[in-house]
Amino acid sequence: MDTDRADADETAGPGPDLGPRPGASAPSSAGARAASRVSSGASECGPPTILAYGGVVWEHDDRGRTIVAVVHRPRYDDWSFPKGKVEPGEAATATAVREVEEETGLRCTIGAHLGEVSYPTSSGAHKVVGYWAMQVVHRQPRPADAEVDVVDWWTVEDAADRLTHPQDRELLARFVASTATTGGATAAGITPAPDPTTARPARPPTT
Repeated sequence: MDTDRADADETAGPGPDLGPRPGASAPSSAGARAASRVSSGASECGPPTILAYGGVVWEHDDRGRTIVAVVHRPRYDDWSFPKGKVEPGEAATATAVREVEEETGLRCTIGAHLGEVSYPTSSGAHKVVGYWAMQVVHRQPRPADAEVDVVDWWTVEDAADRLTHPQDRELLARFVASTATTGGATAAGITPAPDPTTARPARPPTT
């Protein structure tokens, strides 16, 4: 799981690309090239680089609106997209799928690559996070804990207003632009998810 400030001095070095975790499809060639760039590891000079990966998990609600999964982290009292640091020897796509499942209970397939966001941490390190659009193939309950206490589904419009960090709002705009320019989320290379095996998390009231 991701702990931006608590372990901001940690760095995650690159490992061999072992391919996506079972259940995750291979990224596009553009996504693979971008993941390779992000996986270059810490810089030999300057502040250390922390590498992380995550996903914008999306689906349509019963009104046909696009909704995205967000997490609340009590340690920071923020709302963000699920993400976390790469483990030694782990492929970028495998990290993204694993971290999303750990933080949300949602096992997902990899879709369109959405690029990277970067920002400084409180320790002075430089954090780079690569993201993919994702859809759910399996749901399981996730008890609240000290890392993530709420998993919620928001409309794109709500998320644009309520996400805490500017880099997450930038990422959301990329997701919207990607689906718009390719004729919709399905046309962007994301296949529809099967029927859920458990109830989806509660959604916030529309404000």
